[in-house]
Amino acid sequence: MRAEQGLRASVVVYGGTLWTAAALFNIVWAHLRRAKLLDPGLGPVGTRAIGRRFALALVWIGSGILVGAFVPIAGVAIIAAFLPAYYLPIRGEYGENDDTAEQPAV
Repeated sequence: MRAEQGLRASVVVYGGTLWTAAALFNIVWAHLRRAKLLDPGLGPVGTRAIGRRFALALVWIGSGILVGAFVPIAGVAIIAAFLPAYYLPIRGEYGENDDTAEQPAV
């Protein structure tokens, strides 16, 4: 990173690889939804939330690529910030009841 040679190209290629993977996730997810191949325990809230996260990946990583083409370090930071955010739990993903909020234990 200190030599600064090829930084822009490296960020764009790396980001493009991640963006392509995210696009493929979106394609697979869309197919699974249309073919009704999802786990029946996954409710509609979880299904929509997962779809939104996959779509968000395209926008987030895409913005990292665009920024990285001009300011490589900032592009890497944007892309890297998405990775931990991607692993945060999604409401409804693990079969929790989608319709009601969790009730406190009595």
